Amino acid sequence: MAVKAEIHDLIRQLAGAGAPVVLASSDLPELLALCDRILVLHDGEVAGELTAGEASETRLAALMTGAAVSAVASPQSRAESE
Repeated sequence: MAVKAEIHDLIRQLAGAGAPVVLASSDLPELLALCDRILVLHDGEVAGELTAGEASETRLAALMTGAAVSAVASPQSRAESE
């Protein structure tokens, strides 16, 4: 577990220094802890884009599974899909 904490610290350091960091994970608590913005894919399509403030495990899971996408996607995501 110490290695994962070290990796998380490195991600935070890089992001704090202004470096772009792309993190691909299905570990929702990890994403919520590390990301400023989360892009969710479902069936090869962008299902939604959420800021850290908009994101929750429930919203992310709904987007990941395609359940009620229009109900949980950010206003920006909904506007772009129309």
